[in-house]
Amino acid sequence: MKTLLITLGILCSLFISAYSQSNQCTRYSVLPAVQDVSVASTAGGHVLYLFDTSLTAGVSQFVFDNGGGSLSIESSQAQLTGNLVPLGSSSSEWNGFTLNLILNPETSSFPGMVEVSPATLVNPTTWSFYSIDPASTLVGYGTFAGTTLDITQQADNMPFQIGLGASGKNLWFGAASWITLTSGNSSTGVAGDFNINLNCTNTPPPPAPTCPDGVPMAISAANDDSLAINTGGVAFTFWNPPAALGFETWVFADNSATATFSGNTIHLTGSIVPASGSHAPLTVDFHFIKAATNPAPHLELSPSAYVANGGSIDPSTWTFYDYVVGGNTISDGAGLNIIISQENAQDPFQVGVETNGKKGNLGESQWFFYN
Repeated sequence: MKTLLITLGILCSLFISAYSQSNQCTRYSVLPAVQDVSVASTAGGHVLYLFDTSLTAGVSQFVFDNGGGSLSIESSQAQLTGNLVPLGSSSSEWNGFTLNLILNPETSSFPGMVEVSPATLVNPTTWSFYSIDPASTLVGYGTFAGTTLDITQQADNMPFQIGLGASGKNLWFGAASWITLTSGNSSTGVAGDFNINLNCTNTPPPPAPTCPDGVPMAISAANDDSLAINTGGVAFTFWNPPAALGFETWVFADNSATATFSGNTIHLTGSIVPASGSHAPLTVDFHFIKAATNPAPHLELSPSAYVANGGSIDPSTWTFYDYVVGGNTISDGAGLNIIISQENAQDPFQVGVETNGKKGNLGESQWFFYN
């Protein structure tokens, strides 16, 4: 027997998930938007990126300090606040800028700035848009004390955008904005971008994004370095693979498969290929049924990510599934057949926000034996 680990991200209907987040949540914690290299070509990992550092003493990238940032949304206005500090600085908590970004709801329609590829992975018609209020500022402290920077949006057609894939760095619920910073009466501005992931922190929270009967997309679980301890970016990991497989880590061909949720069952299908290397695609056909009891969940993110330690991820909301005996196969159609069995009766397929152990969004994971 050898061990197989499945780690997936799940994208439900864009409309359903976007509605659940943007229309029922009014308080968010804010994290840097980490780049998912499978869909985004530009680096992430920052909250604010500046293309010119003349106003910030040579610093081009900022993140929120240990207290994190927050986004609050009311019917008449939204506000993004927190202390922005230089990315990677050991003394950053003492030197930075206090952000007060005031956002006014837009009544006009916008196409949205889509920066993921292919663009069809996101639906900007579900996004929310806000204009940046001219009272928005960055006020320096520590080594930046005495510096106040005014924030404006770069153009009228480039508002602050919120929604699934809106950060431009990954496909998760987030936001982005293209801004200009100015100091005092100077007419010369510095261009920059906000790129953030958003996690709902309402108490009580709105209903978690779920996949009712239908066919959402399954993708490899990309890693979020701010949360995950172990590396992600793959869908299937075969420990000690036999020669017929040849490769340990595999991803979905075209980075997508389908996970059909119907009543108490899930049907996962798709084709997988090596994460790096060449091999004929393998066809995945897995069937799961909701477990009769809920076991102890596998927790693979940093402990601070979970509600028990002050985080926003609640494993009690997860759903667990057992595999259907005889209903799970991986094959190449030419004689290679991988036989799957559940590793442990107390180790079912777990589905929910963060279950994949790689990123704080909706996902799935399970450990199997295979021959």
